[in-house]
Amino acid sequence: MSIYEDEAHTKQIESKNRSLNESTRGFRHITEIHLDDLTFRVLKHFEAIGEREFFEREVLSLGENVIQSPIERAVFSFLLLGDYAGYIERDQIEVVLPGDSLPERLSNEIGIAICPQHRVGNYYLDFGLFMNLGDHKLAFDIECDGIEFHGKTNEQTSHDFLRDNVVSENRFQIYRMPGAGIVRHPLYEIEKFFEEVSLQITALRAAA
Repeated sequence: MSIYEDEAHTKQIESKNRSLNESTRGFRHITEIHLDDLTFRVLKHFEAIGEREFFEREVLSLGENVIQSPIERAVFSFLLLGDYAGYIERDQIEVVLPGDSLPERLSNEIGIAICPQHRVGNYYLDFGLFMNLGDHKLAFDIECDGIEFHGKTNEQTSHDFLRDNVVSENRFQIYRMPGAGIVRHPLYEIEKFFEEVSLQITALRAAA
């Protein structure tokens, strides 16, 4: 297990024990944030494509109690930048902080809401992602803790089963990203998610 996966797993467990108020606000000045290796590599990628200012403003300024690990930060940054197979423009992507409600406009306008540490029942999703495509709506639970953390013990298996049932009953599709894969190549893992979204949109519209 890499240091990033271990950190992500530890912080995820700690987040479940926090009160909602303690996990809602955490803005910090960019210079106060230590750039770990993964975050630094993502920053250099954004810099290379002319988006460094966007990365600093929209990603690095969020405190670690909102984006809780380097792998979550990497995934979040590419979720913000994605074009979602051309169906969504960047100005139609909105971030909803923990404890805040989904924007009302999303119920009847095309757009996406990305919700770090989104609460469903007694559980927190790494990211809840809501998509309104006009004729269809989709909701995803994007988990960045990695497949490596699931099914290790009977207790963990039971916990995951109960959690996944609650999340699924709330009409979320569960999408897990391997932590090691995010550390190696976060953009590749995000592109696989975008491909899944594109396939689902294509299938929905073909069946309409």
